[in-house]
Amino acid sequence: MKRLAIVGAALLVLLSCAAPIRAPVAERSVLDAVDGARYVVQRGDSLYSIAFRHSLDFSDLVVWNDISEPFTIFPGQTLRLVAPGPARTAPRARPQAPRITRPSPVGPTGRWQWPVEIQPTKRFDHAGTGVDYDLPAGTTIRAASPGEVVFVGPGMGNFLHLVIVKVDERYLAAYGVNVPPLVAEGDGVGAGSSIARVGNGRASLRRFHFEIRERGKPVDPHQLIP
Repeated sequence: MKRLAIVGAALLVLLSCAAPIRAPVAERSVLDAVDGARYVVQRGDSLYSIAFRHSLDFSDLVVWNDISEPFTIFPGQTLRLVAPGPARTAPRARPQAPRITRPSPVGPTGRWQWPVEIQPTKRFDHAGTGVDYDLPAGTTIRAASPGEVVFVGPGMGNFLHLVIVKVDERYLAAYGVNVPPLVAEGDGVGAGSSIARVGNGRASLRRFHFEIRERGKPVDPHQLIP
């Protein structure tokens, strides 16, 4: 009996090795937010991407965490996602966004256009944050307004990549794509500049999500784009 028990235990060990347990996949912002009040910086994050993921204004995030130019953050750093109590902090002027290394094209901010010329499969509503598209093969996604590319990195939800363009101190435009973006952080873009281009691959690669944020909050693009 003792010999059988030893053999049985050995079999259990072998079976557990042969069938690895996969960790669940979840939004990084959910995993690393503590009670919705703090966030632990991950590799590849920027202040813009963190503010975007939590529907915050970049300037508020800078002020709440007393971050000075050039607005550098580090993996493992804990950031406050809510305003401190009034007794714990003095008023501070809203900071200017980081300067980019390449100049933005000259053009009026607020000159909006649709990034693609087809109807969305899902329009803006208060349950979501933007509009969704299923694009025909070969479609080029274009900048909806002039601005500065302030983030290119991991996407949100079902999208592999996220591109955030700072239009001005009030607005951001965001592009969620499943194909490699054609822009890099620090690029200046004009209205109509190429952001990404979908190929002839499977349908999931041709999905596209577009958002406009005002002071960090999603707004209906139809309010700004004719």
